[in-house]
Amino acid sequence: MSLLLAPGGRAVVAHCPDDYNRIEIEDANTGERLTASTMRKPEDFFHSRLQPSPDGKWLLSTGWVWHPFDALCWFNVEAALNDATTLDRFVHQTTHSRHVGFVEESSACWQTAK
Repeated sequence: MSLLLAPGGRAVVAHCPDDYNRIEIEDANTGERLTASTMRKPEDFFHSRLQPSPDGKWLLSTGWVWHPFDALCWFNVEAALNDATTLDRFVHQTTHSRHVGFVEESSACWQTAK
């Protein structure tokens, strides 16, 4: 679970309340789910250690796939608030570290805004 200020200054919570592979973003004050959609089809990835970038524009997930094989990916928060399915595209549409040979990333952090 991660608390962040999304673009525009709105306090939101990013977490996986229903499924290990489906990130949801909710309004921190009202609990309104901002990424609710029937179009969501998340890829098979265990999201973990969610962390916002310092400017709140990006959300980092340092998780793993079934093997277990550690990997990381990050998502544009504003894009996710406009189209929740962007949170579901780990392999094909999102920047990620998967398929990098035998290297695994089991931790990560933001040093600056991306």
